Amino acid sequence: MSAELCLIFDHNLTKGQLVEIDVLLEKNAFRPLLLTSRKECGCPIFASSASGGEADWVFEKNYSLKEVRALCLQGDGESSFLELENRSKFLMDVSNDAVVLHCPSDWVAFLQCAAEQPSALNFTKDLAKILKSSAIIGVADNLTLASGAVELFWDGFPYNELLEYLQKYCGEPKDLDKIFRTGSFDDLRDDIEQLPELGRAKTIALFDKMSVKHEVSYFEGYFLLRP
Repeated sequence: MSAELCLIFDHNLTKGQLVEIDVLLEKNAFRPLLLTSRKECGCPIFASSASGGEADWVFEKNYSLKEVRALCLQGDGESSFLELENRSKFLMDVSNDAVVLHCPSDWVAFLQCAAEQPSALNFTKDLAKILKSSAIIGVADNLTLASGAVELFWDGFPYNELLEYLQKYCGEPKDLDKIFRTGSFDDLRDDIEQLPELGRAKTIALFDKMSVKHEVSYFEGYFLLRP
């Protein structure tokens, strides 16, 4: 299974806007989907057609009630973030100070496409405008150090600590064409052992001790956009 693209946005939305972020996304016509004319690319773009009256973004059923969503963001629910999905299988996690967009887009294909065609990143800037974001972190949904930032988000860590984690364990952000490389889990072993016991990041990174000799393709680092 290929790694998918995850984008982590900071935001400046009010709690009132967060509990109705589905309405905000619909109002601003944020309806991302994957390119159909270039399937090998896998770059997200905006839908050009109208929604036909049907809402594109829908909260997961556990968050269908506005009151439940408000309690969740106050820390009184089972988790500290809200979950939505759109009809093109994009997933969105929303907390008090960050938003994670999970794109059904292959990470490597996206990096290659975005490096060649900067316009592939336009949809990130449009969402950043809606969220009033100042920075966007891009990581792969895989088992390396950078993906631990998403795990920390799920465990309730604020955006600034996600960025601090990445800077400490992955260094400075990288250019889009310098993140991918191939090697073995042995190459990662020393780095993984230095991970703090935060969230599930270390557990996931070490999940398969039987594969330390297995050659794999993995993705180092992260990229950072300033919209």
